Amino acid sequence: MVARGKVVFPAVLLIAASALAATPGGKAKVQLISRAQVSGEIGRRLDVTTRRLLSDHPYSQKLVLEDVARRRDYDRRFEEYEGDVSGRWLGALARVGQLRGLSPKKLNEVAEQVLSYQASDGYFGVDQRGLGWEEWRKQLWGHGRLLVGLVEVYKLTHDPRFLDAAQRLGQYLVGGVPDWPLEKQEHRWFTDFTSLLESLMTLYGVAPDSQWLAAARTIAALVPPFGRYHAHGYLISLVGMARLAEVTGDEGFLDRLTTEVWRNFAAHVVLPDGGVPEWLPRDKRTEGCAIVDWLRLALSMWDLTREASYLDLAEKTALNGLAFHQTANGAFGHGHVTPTGYLAPYSEAWWCCLPHGLVGYVDFVEHAFASAGDTLYWNFFLPLETDLTVSGRALTLTTQTDFPNTGTVRLKIRLQDSARFVLSIRCPDWAPSVSIRVNG
Repeated sequence: MVARGKVVFPAVLLIAASALAATPGGKAKVQLISRAQVSGEIGRRLDVTTRRLLSDHPYSQKLVLEDVARRRDYDRRFEEYEGDVSGRWLGALARVGQLRGLSPKKLNEVAEQVLSYQASDGYFGVDQRGLGWEEWRKQLWGHGRLLVGLVEVYKLTHDPRFLDAAQRLGQYLVGGVPDWPLEKQEHRWFTDFTSLLESLMTLYGVAPDSQWLAAARTIAALVPPFGRYHAHGYLISLVGMARLAEVTGDEGFLDRLTTEVWRNFAAHVVLPDGGVPEWLPRDKRTEGCAIVDWLRLALSMWDLTREASYLDLAEKTALNGLAFHQTANGAFGHGHVTPTGYLAPYSEAWWCCLPHGLVGYVDFVEHAFASAGDTLYWNFFLPLETDLTVSGRALTLTTQTDFPNTGTVRLKIRLQDSARFVLSIRCPDWAPSVSIRVNG
């Protein structure tokens, strides 16, 4: 549910919104927060995981780089998923760097070294394509995470070398799609292949080449029906499908996603705290990565539809399911589910969940405010300050709150020029009533 009211500032000036790309249903594409000063609970959670990623234990440069270096004299867990740890590590730190205006020295050093390990054919590490489909799918999964990491470093640094490396890697990945083992489509790990849909759409966002879009459409058709799959791979494939729907305006993708969210996940998979299990449809163990992707899918569905119910799903997941899976030292990992709650043992997954958890919180913060056309959307009640453009006019937005410890939130809007726009405030599904005061 949303509260909608027209907010008119003195010296009213009606501004025509510039032309924007349309999502399915003809809605203007949303503009999200690109940079913000974030404090409070979420700010502290961003801080502690950022510090953990930048620490040398466990993230020494040697450990991070091993899945692209593949040294003969060094073994690291899951290094055969080439680019998985290095790509996630780069991507998470680059994302938080974009949001908070950071450019850590260690990130720049590791990113430079990653470039040196790219083969002339575009891949990293050892080309595992000829080693059988099991080994190849591990490489493709890892390379998909690395493709995202390279794009995010490019967005942070604007260094064209990272975009060039990403496009060369993209060409390697696209070239292999016709040879995917389609006879394995019902195998529980097949979504390692289709996860590349999200990676290619991330690349398309900075390099809108038709080859990425064509490959994404092909992969979208291969995303299997809901079933016994690894939740992380399945959900990240759906996140990619949502981005494809946003770019193409294809209602068919939106229909598929709506069914997945409500008929399958919300009805049968999601746990009481908003988390999801590691394996679909049921599992005794959870995984931080899958919880992040469920959060990201809910946010992506709001991008497409502007339906507040998706924001309610996202908020519940971010402040409950995902928050539980973050430890005091900033790690994320696996929980163990019982009918009465989680067991005490908890395992950190430094190779995947830790960096992906940071990405989840960045996505959450970026959706706190959004704009489209003449509407400013206030979605999540986080203490932050950010700039956003509505109807061609720059706004500075400052929120003060101790939410969720208290239910009071104050929003201050500063404008350089007078403007008229609609302020759409989400009224959470858990709130029995909402009181709004203007200039009070």
